[in-house]
Amino acid sequence: MLTVHHISKSYGLEIILNDITFSLNAGERLGLVGPNGCGKTTLLRILAGLEIPDSGTVQFNIPGLRIGMLPQGFTPENHETLSGFLIELQVKHLRLQQRLSG
Repeated sequence: MLTVHHISKSYGLEIILNDITFSLNAGERLGLVGPNGCGKTTLLRILAGLEIPDSGTVQFNIPGLRIGMLPQGFTPENHETLSGFLIELQVKHLRLQQRLSG
């Protein structure tokens, strides 16, 4: 079970999430739909542990649960080439496949 209790998040004066509360039980699915800038990615980053909410709690009650998230885009390093990026992406993909299968 996933429980999100009164999550709030702001960046400076801009409130992105305000008092978000919901529960998701085993077997249920959740879809996030909304306009750009409404907080979908911020909420997912909080659930994945990549950001900390300003207030509220997130609880996972499933042993061994792992959360993953694919970013919307990327910013290459100054020295990175496209071919180097694609090779690294393949390596990361193989590592992820190995983690998920064993």
